[in-house]
Amino acid sequence: MKARVIALTEVTPSDIERWQQLAQRASEPNPFLEPFFLASAGRYREDAQSTQLLLVEDGSQLLAVLAFEKMKRRIRGLPINAITTGTLFLRTESERWHPLVDATRAAEAIECLLGEARRLHLPGLIDLERMPEGPLTEAWYLAAEAAHVPIIERGGQEYAYVHRTDETRPEVPLLDSAPVQLRLEHLSHRTRKRFSRSLRELQHQFGGELSLVDRGPDPDALAEFLRLQASGWKGDLTRGGGAFLVTGQDRWFKDATASFRSEGRLSVFLMTAGTETIYSAVRFRSGNGLFAVHDAFNEDFAQYGAGGLGRLAVISRSMIDYPVDFYDSSMHPKYVDSTHLYPHRRRFVSLLLAPRGGVSKAVLRALPTARRLRDRFAR
Repeated sequence: MKARVIALTEVTPSDIERWQQLAQRASEPNPFLEPFFLASAGRYREDAQSTQLLLVEDGSQLLAVLAFEKMKRRIRGLPINAITTGTLFLRTESERWHPLVDATRAAEAIECLLGEARRLHLPGLIDLERMPEGPLTEAWYLAAEAAHVPIIERGGQEYAYVHRTDETRPEVPLLDSAPVQLRLEHLSHRTRKRFSRSLRELQHQFGGELSLVDRGPDPDALAEFLRLQASGWKGDLTRGGGAFLVTGQDRWFKDATASFRSEGRLSVFLMTAGTETIYSAVRFRSGNGLFAVHDAFNEDFAQYGAGGLGRLAVISRSMIDYPVDFYDSSMHPKYVDSTHLYPHRRRFVSLLLAPRGGVSKAVLRALPTARRLRDRFAR
């Protein structure tokens, strides 16, 4: 088993094939670390050119892929070289940055990665941002202990999530159009009343039910999403908009989504009333989960809370008609109004490791003590 580092722009077709196979075996699925998403960015996106990949291999089999950039961290006032999983590109396009690691050999692969840090001339600190609590994070702790590498948690946040509860998991997704139905039992009485009223008012205005359909297999559905995204404030650069048709990133997005479509893992939801599109959302299926990517709503219907209605419609349908165990909002908790629409939460943490360098290891080992003293004085 060995590790190596390559630039994202240097991946070969063989690397991509093995990388995609790894994505299917990953301890924690992450479509934003799949080559369909990331390698495509290396071809089309300027902000992905600085991304590097740390690969762990055993013969022809790929066991881990970690995307990173180099940076400087100040720890207790000391500047320390580090690598971070929060790359420029991923910070722009995703909330999920955790690496792909083979579920059956996770701790073993990570221990190899840590042991090879010196040979690969990696910086003294590894900053793993937004790691999902669970098997993958546990594997990092086990590997760090085995490799005698200091590791600490430097914080965490609760992200909006939907976990499958007692519904029967279907075999294939249902792509037929269906009337919009909202599952509102997890919301406050006031919020339930507001969205129920908005749905009734929209139906009254159009003289019929709103419909939700997943047209993922149809490339024209993505074109409709891009049009809707560019029609509102996201299409206005002076208002901070970043619609793909305006920024010129639509070529990358079409390429990335086409790859997911080719494997039947792309969903493009359209909520419509007659011939009018009210809301559209792009979602990826990866492993046993459905992941939010981007969405947009028709601002002509902003007074009805069209964005919230659309999200609730997709949430309500996803855990009934789709063969997944969870739905990841991929949404930062700072978006409070949207976050509260989701019934569950999952904690994501940031981990610091010091695989090499005397100063890095000494500073990291001292941090837990320093934090305990700080917390004691704060109390």
